[in-house]
Amino acid sequence: MKEKTTRRTLLKALVGIPVLGVFALELINKYNYDREKKNRIIKELGLEDIKVPEIIKSPSGGAKGDLVRVGMIGFGSRASALANALGFMHPDHAAERMKDGSINDWLAQEDLNVAITGICDVFDQHAEFGLVTARNTVRPGGAAPTSLPVKRYRTYLEMLEDKDIDAVMIAAPDHHHAPMATAAAQAGKHIYCEKAPVHLEGEILPLYETVRNSKIIYQLGHQTTQSGIFQQARDIIKKDIIGKITLVETSTNRNTADGAWIRHLDSNGNPKPGDELSIDWEQFLGNAPRVPFSIERYYSWTKFFDYNIGLIGQLFSHEYDSVNQLLHIGIPKAVVSSGGIYYWKDNRDMADTLQCVFEYPDRDLTLLYSACLANSQTRGRAFMGHDGTMVLGESISITADADNNEV
Repeated sequence: MKEKTTRRTLLKALVGIPVLGVFALELINKYNYDREKKNRIIKELGLEDIKVPEIIKSPSGGAKGDLVRVGMIGFGSRASALANALGFMHPDHAAERMKDGSINDWLAQEDLNVAITGICDVFDQHAEFGLVTARNTVRPGGAAPTSLPVKRYRTYLEMLEDKDIDAVMIAAPDHHHAPMATAAAQAGKHIYCEKAPVHLEGEILPLYETVRNSKIIYQLGHQTTQSGIFQQARDIIKKDIIGKITLVETSTNRNTADGAWIRHLDSNGNPKPGDELSIDWEQFLGNAPRVPFSIERYYSWTKFFDYNIGLIGQLFSHEYDSVNQLLHIGIPKAVVSSGGIYYWKDNRDMADTLQCVFEYPDRDLTLLYSACLANSQTRGRAFMGHDGTMVLGESISITADADNNEV
């Protein structure tokens, strides 16, 4: 009890101050606090050994393994970002980033010893963009341009049959994820798949069993928890700084047409390029219900349940992964959800406003989630403990609970 009382007293000296995070040291200097006193408190709370994360990882300089030959299945905006992370950038994007200097951070990344050697997309324009990206000679980490050819595959099955592809990155619409990942595992290809892993409940066990019985590595695309902030938060929870956590609140809010997945129109309100001659519509539909060609459904597929599971799969999955990685909460006992299409009155299926309550009675814990696509108020992720609250955003803010005066 004495230890808890001491921690609670010390914690109250840090009320509302972002004690950790990427810019932690600079933030500390901005407050009218006695720095020596603050550092002593941090040390006594056991936080002094939690390191500020590095923004850019320096090249390791160690021995490299075999070159990994990667095939990209789907090459829209997400795949372009994934290619950038692998060390490949379209020349037009590189030129834009050279103008403002942001290219330097990208060039400082480590050479991952990866080559993109295959592109598969149902839209000719996207496939061509992917081919040019994969062939770009500007590489980060001092990497030399790869001399390997880059091939376009008309179907993902054609790509999976190629022995010269070691791994695939799946960035197609969600309803393709399970069939593509299952087939890739059967073909012995390592897999990175954007979330969600499946579209229908009945797909999860076949995918799981296929991956489990193979020798491949499967990774699901939740990036948030890879930041240094979450490594720090894990240490804070492990040290029991904020006491027993009984309530977690998290949210996703954004207030743009693009954020609401209206993506088939350009900045002038005109339909984006693409027609039945340049888009393989039957391949896009896959196992989804047959409907006539629609440029809206192609670009704005996230609005329709035929191709994804709405806000839960698109946005909440990131928030759940963040909480689960820290607290290991698993599957809830009960869930209650409500919401609707309150603002974007188009032909969408997906709600634009949602709130959910996830109950974990065996953990004495409730997780609250809300999403709004008509307001951009940011709130971070709040972990509410008996002794204080930890809010995760771009930094970590720990606030003592003012009414907890237990001794």
